[in-house]
Amino acid sequence: MTSVGRVEQAVVLLKDRLRHLGERGRAGAAGASAARRAGGGDPLQPLRELVRTGRIDERELRRAFVRTLLADALGEELVGSIEFQSVADQVARMLEESEAGSALMTRALAELG
Repeated sequence: MTSVGRVEQAVVLLKDRLRHLGERGRAGAAGASAARRAGGGDPLQPLRELVRTGRIDERELRRAFVRTLLADALGEELVGSIEFQSVADQVARMLEESEAGSALMTRALAELG
């Protein structure tokens, strides 16, 4: 599979995850905490901590958010690979360049804090 194919698949996957996060956010905090208990943990917790403490700028937060969602969807074992990092960076750029993608990401990130 080509790198472009992987990036396109990752964009589709990430947009789906972002929509899911938005729907879960609208369902309320009780539903989100029940889902975390059932799933064994919140993969976004480290990002939430960075946002809370203000130790990350907006651009890096967006990139870290994309990497976290992709790692959660595709498996943590891929995170250390150069290919994963490259695909994640390309996906983040593509989302930022897309009006719909940027809006999805903005809404999802607003719920982190």
